[in-house]
Order: sequence, then C-alpha cells, then structure tokens
Amino acid sequence: MKKILLAEDDSVLREMYRLKLKNHGFGVITASDGAEALAIAMSQRPDLVILDVKMPRLTGLEVMQKLRANSWGKDVLIIILTAFDTTEAALKQIATEHPAYYLVKDRITPDELMEKVKELLKD
Repeated sequence: MKKILLAEDDSVLREMYRLKLKNHGFGVITASDGAEALAIAMSQRPDLVILDVKMPRLTGLEVMQKLRANSWGKDVLIIILTAFDTTEAALKQIATEHPAYYLVKDRITPDELMEKVKELLKD
C-alpha cells in the first residue's frame, strides 16, 4: 500500500482529503503543521507528500526545502497545495525545489487531486 503524508492545517480540509485518499486505497498519515510534517516525513518516509503552503511553525515551502536538502527527501514526490496564488519569489522557490505539482485549492476539486495522486503513484 502506498503511503501518503498529508500536511494541512485546516482540520476540515485535512479530514476530507484524508478520507478521499483512504477510500482510494492509500495509507494516509496527517500533520497539522509544517514542523510535524517534516518530522513525520523524515521518520516514516512516505511515497508522496502533499503540502499546504500556509501552515504554522514551518510553511509548506520550508518543509519542501528541508526535504530536498536530505538524501532521502531530495527525490520524494511532493504536491504543493495552496489556497492562494503565490508571489513571484515563492514561485521561483517552488520551481527550484521541483514539486510534482503546484495546485491551487479553489481551482481543483478533490477528485482532480485524486487523479494527480494516482498518476504519480501508479506502479
């Protein structure tokens, strides 16, 4: 079973995405802030990390940067999921860190997110 780390500080969205992923046969670990997400990612080494950008303690971009600096994390699949369009500087950082996808929440449905997840984790 493929394991996904879902880092989202909004508890309603986190639970909605968690159930959707679980119902599609994925193992799901959740985190409610960036520091927790980083610790879980490093200890449990999921197949895919879904990161909200705006989170407490560490942003999703900071988590992605720290993961990319690690020998395991440099290759982990990452989807950036955000509720807002980012600044040009943030977009440059995102491009530098090579996430698999950068998705804006109000422009994508949960079903479309699932399609991206399945595409990335297909065997």
